[in-house]
Amino acid sequence: MSLHKILLLLPLAGLISCASNPIGSAPVGQTFEAGTIRLGGDMGYSSNGTGTMNGDAVHLDGNAGFFVTDLIEVGGALNIEDVNIKGGADIEAVSFGLYGRAYNSASGPYRTFAELGMHAGTVESAFAEADLTAISIAVGMLQFVADNVAVELALEQSFYSFDDSAAVDGNGLALNLGVSMYF
Repeated sequence: MSLHKILLLLPLAGLISCASNPIGSAPVGQTFEAGTIRLGGDMGYSSNGTGTMNGDAVHLDGNAGFFVTDLIEVGGALNIEDVNIKGGADIEAVSFGLYGRAYNSASGPYRTFAELGMHAGTVESAFAEADLTAISIAVGMLQFVADNVAVELALEQSFYSFDDSAAVDGNGLALNLGVSMYF
């Protein structure tokens, strides 16, 4: 089984886990409050529909956030993406970014969120290198599996812009499965 198929199945397994665990049996989870710290990471699969990065992509993210209120988190992220271009050279992208996340609730076993992020980095292929700027918008849900550990499932839309006139701006839609720890 290829890595892309495995990564497609992971978010599905996470969704089934979230849907099949009755609310009464899920850990309540840590209550968010100002000063809470989140360390997390996710992996995802995206279909970059247009532009230079048009292809199937697998990415890994690491992030750290700080709650400025009980419902608002701000933080930074590192993203590494491998884009498989059909009939072309694969592309590797590395970017650093800042994000803001708003939650619907500060307590409970399940919580939804909306996230806005901005990333800057580089994109390399066998033939060229370009600077990348991206804006991302995501919606997601988390489920606590322990008092301070949650599994996340998110749908993210990204818009890419390049500084190189040979590169074509574009967008991508990703499904991400992640784990976060709260302190």
